Amino acid sequence: MFLFVRYETTQKCCACALNITFRMRPVHERLAATIAKRKNDRQNFEFWSALPEELRKKCIGTMELQARCRLRATSKTNKKLVESLELDVETLVLDGEKSVIKLKYRDGDGVLRCIFVVSNSSGFESGIYLIGWLMKSATIKHMQIMRFRSTSITEVEKQIINKMVPHKSSRISALHISDFNDIIFFFLEKMWTKMDRMKVWVRGGSDYSFDQLMKIPSFDYVKLFETSNFLSNYKNPCAVNAYFPIIQTWVENNAPVGKKLMALDVRRNGFSSFVKRFKSLLILIEGNDKYKLICVIIPACLSPDLYHKYINSLH
Repeated sequence: MFLFVRYETTQKCCACALNITFRMRPVHERLAATIAKRKNDRQNFEFWSALPEELRKKCIGTMELQARCRLRATSKTNKKLVESLELDVETLVLDGEKSVIKLKYRDGDGVLRCIFVVSNSSGFESGIYLIGWLMKSATIKHMQIMRFRSTSITEVEKQIINKMVPHKSSRISALHISDFNDIIFFFLEKMWTKMDRMKVWVRGGSDYSFDQLMKIPSFDYVKLFETSNFLSNYKNPCAVNAYFPIIQTWVENNAPVGKKLMALDVRRNGFSSFVKRFKSLLILIEGNDKYKLICVIIPACLSPDLYHKYINSLH
């Protein structure tokens, strides 16, 4: 009797299991059909392309940067739409040593957002496309390029930037450079000619020269150029006559009134000849053991008691 009951129970369990399996199979089939239909519906989604271009741009303007990047990668049409809209960037920092991109921007609602992009290997990898897009489409208030060497960007990454960003097209108000090499000149060639402020801060830069820098259009048109250069161990500042070529070029090119040069840690050697040569342009501010050299283009007929209007505007 015991054996018979056990056998009957086993038969019932098997029957129940088979019954459940038969019942579940249609559920799986229906679920698969539903998923397939949703995929097809998504592929056949035509509402976005049916919207007027102005309305699509309005939608993109409210998106966060990550959403814009994803939309930009979906098609050539969306790529052009995304790139046609300006992005309001407060700060863009490129760290060549660590291949890091730091970004602060304002979204369509005016909210300030931060993004931190780090590459897992040498070079910026896919981040180079973000750099190219920002330099092409964004309006950047402050950009800093730091710790860049000749190997910080590969030739392939240079080609990507060249393809994405035309010369003299990047809209940057203030640029801060803490290196001086061929990579820096590569970026400088992309800057437009309406830059307000350029700062070149070099430490121990024995090869620091203005000759190449003066050939860059953005440098020639910048309103305020700030620089500081220690030639060796932070103790031997740059001689004042290093700035002769810059001022001479300004005079020859009839630079606009208000254009300024501010140089920190300038040696006094040769200062008397500098004053004699550019007497109407130069003002010297002395500190404890350092000198700040400020050259301002001023109207020839300006009274000395009005010089402060141009000097105070530097700070």
